Amino acid sequence: MQAAAAIERLNGLDRSTVAFEASNGTVMTIGGGGGRYVVFIASHVDAALLNLTTPTAPMGETIDLVAGGQRGSYRERDCVDCATAVQAAIHFISSGGADPALCWQPG
Repeated sequence: MQAAAAIERLNGLDRSTVAFEASNGTVMTIGGGGGRYVVFIASHVDAALLNLTTPTAPMGETIDLVAGGQRGSYRERDCVDCATAVQAAIHFISSGGADPALCWQPG
C-alpha cells in the first residue's frame, strides 16, 4: 500500500513528515523516521489532538526526532514503531478515524 511506503520512506532528515486527509477534513500526521514516529490526528484547526502512544514504554524517557523538519524531544511513550504507524495510517485511510485497537491519548 502507498501509505506504508510513504511512512517507510521517512528518514528524519529530508523526509520527516507525511499527512493523510480524510474526506471529512480530519488529518493524520506522522513524523520521524528510522523506526521511531510520532502520530497524531486532528479533526479541526485548534482542536484537541489525539496522539498515538506506546503505553509499555518507560515513563519519563525522551527521544529526539525530526518531524516537520524540526528536531524535538518527545516522550518515549508518545513514539511508536513503524508497524504501529502503518497500522494506524491504514485504518485512518479506510475509516477516517483512529484505530480503536491502538492506544490513543488526548494531546
